[in-house]
Amino acid sequence: MNIPFNPDDRQYLARIAPTMHNAFRPVSETELFALPSSSLCQLCGTPTQGYEHCYTCNNSILASEFGPQLPDRFAFLTYAISNDQSGRDVYQYKDAGGVALDRLRTLLYFFVNYHSGCFRLSTRTSISHIAAVPSGRGREDHPLETKLLPRFPPTLERVAVTRVAPARKKGRQETIDPAINRIDTDVNGRHVLVLEDTWTRGFNALSLAVGLKQAGASQVSVLTIARYLDASYPPTEAWLNTNSPLPSYDPTFCPVTRSPDCPDGT
Repeated sequence: MNIPFNPDDRQYLARIAPTMHNAFRPVSETELFALPSSSLCQLCGTPTQGYEHCYTCNNSILASEFGPQLPDRFAFLTYAISNDQSGRDVYQYKDAGGVALDRLRTLLYFFVNYHSGCFRLSTRTSISHIAAVPSGRGREDHPLETKLLPRFPPTLERVAVTRVAPARKKGRQETIDPAINRIDTDVNGRHVLVLEDTWTRGFNALSLAVGLKQAGASQVSVLTIARYLDASYPPTEAWLNTNSPLPSYDPTFCPVTRSPDCPDGT
């Protein structure tokens, strides 16, 4: 299904293009039109130099004891690259707000208006609940929850989640650990959407997702606004050199399939 772009949304698109770029899957999976020599992790979309999955996804996520409880679907709205404005936005929005926050809110605007049904189409189960990933540093009133989560309609029940254990090292979660969060909302039998702002290695989002599965959720989908790429990491550096410049963000490009087509058709 190719979604026609609404010309009235050009004012919103101008806020983020060409600063932002869609996150992609490998050519072998989706026959991407834009990146002829992509070699990307099929889970998180990071460059891999020919491997199906990156080292972290292969060894610390898919091979973990929580492998059977991983989310049912993943979606990434954009790449945030360490050495350009997209990378700065995902950090600056938390404290400075301003243009950086506006760009992230605009990405969610396009998701809600163009692709809000794509998780339902791919899992065959409607989303009923939404949960924001708590701050690993124990920050209260995190803008992910106060500024970005409100982009979603109030018909999605908000899941109350409390971070009960600090991150293990310098504010960063080192492994999948569902015990770091307490879930205070009944999610038994529900399809829950997990909202995360930035995926570096994914452990915070995955810890919450696994915890929701253990609390009885029947389906868990993860929506991450930005897949952070370290431009100095050799596979990423080589990939960026080969594929630069990346195409500007396209709101009709499906973040669930990470291809030009949404789940219900071509």
